Amino acid sequence: MAKRDGAAAAAKKKWYQFWVAKNMQIDANADPEVLLRQAMGNAQDQSRKLELAAADVMANQQLAVMKLTEMMKEEDKIEAKLEAAVALMDAEQNPAKRQQLEQAVITLSTSLDRLAPQIEQQQTFVEKAAAAVDQVKGAVAANQRELAAAGATQQELKAANAQAAAQESLNNAMASINDTVGDGITPTLASVRDSINTRYAKATAITQLRHDPAKDAMAAIDAAAETGSASARIAAIRAKNNGELSAPAAPLAIASATDVVDTTAVDETNVTPIRRFDPTAL
Repeated sequence: MAKRDGAAAAAKKKWYQFWVAKNMQIDANADPEVLLRQAMGNAQDQSRKLELAAADVMANQQLAVMKLTEMMKEEDKIEAKLEAAVALMDAEQNPAKRQQLEQAVITLSTSLDRLAPQIEQQQTFVEKAAAAVDQVKGAVAANQRELAAAGATQQELKAANAQAAAQESLNNAMASINDTVGDGITPTLASVRDSINTRYAKATAITQLRHDPAKDAMAAIDAAAETGSASARIAAIRAKNNGELSAPAAPLAIASATDVVDTTAVDETNVTPIRRFDPTAL
């Protein structure tokens, strides 16, 4: 029998420990908002239970007072009857009636004797009930203060929980904006930067492949020639306008890309004259 009781107690203890651990795990994974509502709801339930218990104590005290009042009224009635019976007994001349009145006085006196300790006991009960009422009133007042403080604490914890949730959201958002590779669906800044760099590198490579140095040189020469011709024309126009131009300006010789310009001065005295061919000389 003792062994069975010990095994049952051990099994009960293990079951209790299992449920405690399970509840702790649930509480650890629960939403703080839910936990706050549960805690506040539990405090409110305890407050309501305390108020109901206090109401019962106060109701019992009121009933005790009412019962004491009735007993005291009954005592007053018996005393009044007793006084009247005694007065009638003293005035009665008939022995038989006098004996009846005397019996009534004895009965009323006995009733008073039985009622007096009951009244005293009820008075004691009323006093204790009054003390209990004072006690429960103090407990209810203290509980109301604690409940108000719990409500303020709940609001503070709600604000703190909201701030923590906002910080967690910010941390998650900042964690997603980083230089690591994304999940393959949502692009990251690093992947966008790599795409832009790849496009730029391809475009630069194509430009380099299509680049022709000879055409660039010809384009530079043509541009220089156009610039020089324009400068010469502008100078001629300015000289003409200022009266400094005495003869038409010779056109500026522009070397083409295939001409070779010789800037060396020519000595006319060393030039051999070209002889005209005469067919009659044959």
